[in-house]
Amino acid sequence: MSKQCRQVLSYMVEHETITQREALKFGCYRLASRISDLRRMGYQISTRRREVVKSDGTRTHIAEYTLTLRRPI
Repeated sequence: MSKQCRQVLSYMVEHETITQREALKFGCYRLASRISDLRRMGYQISTRRREVVKSDGTRTHIAEYTLTLRRPI
């Protein structure tokens, strides 16, 4: 398992969910790819699209990932 996958997994275990913005805190610029890697390893991770308001007042959608099963199948 790569260092970034371990960091993403650790963050999700501690905080339950993760977004791209949170992943940037530890240098993960391709969160969707790391989530895909973890899913291939057997971790069950759900994706929820959330609407958020940006600093300029416009609305956009982001992906929020939740670890639903902590152990690989």
